[in-house]
Amino acid sequence: MRYMTALLTLGLVLALGGCIPSLHPLYTDNDVVFDAALLGQWVRAERDSKETLTFSKGDKNEYKLVQTDDPSNGVYIAHLVKLNGKLFLDVKPDPDAKCECACAPFHMFFFVSQVEPTLRMWDFDDKWLEAYLKKNPSALGHEFVGEDLWLTAPPKKLQSFLLKHLNTRDALTDPVDYVRKK
Repeated sequence: MRYMTALLTLGLVLALGGCIPSLHPLYTDNDVVFDAALLGQWVRAERDSKETLTFSKGDKNEYKLVQTDDPSNGVYIAHLVKLNGKLFLDVKPDPDAKCECACAPFHMFFFVSQVEPTLRMWDFDDKWLEAYLKKNPSALGHEFVGEDLWLTAPPKKLQSFLLKHLNTRDALTDPVDYVRKK
């Protein structure tokens, strides 16, 4: 039953756009920052997109993130993470939200190249990472569940790997821009 739950959860993760699930967060307590500029509702800048991201203040330096994109919606806990002057967003399903994805705790990471005036986020390319880890299996803790990749490395190893490959060709997907909803 747990294996089926994990597979269903992974299906939801992939529906969010090819995100790579991690069992551990990208951050330690010292890495988390809060930027009030992120608060509010953001709309994906693509012409026909209906996706919105709504950030509100959570506990301490957390954000509550509600992602809406018909037909899927999600409620998450997000942390803005600052590593060597670079910003990342660590997102995990909110365990208090009664959504299908809350059954399995996992984290997803995004590189945030700017917050204002446009929120620009980059996803790590799952196909690039899979190919890289198949060639370099000791580069980062991971497991394949069937054909699906799950990261298992602790936060400091994740940080080191992501920072090392931030400028690696093809490691990131094209950026996604969000504009503040008026």
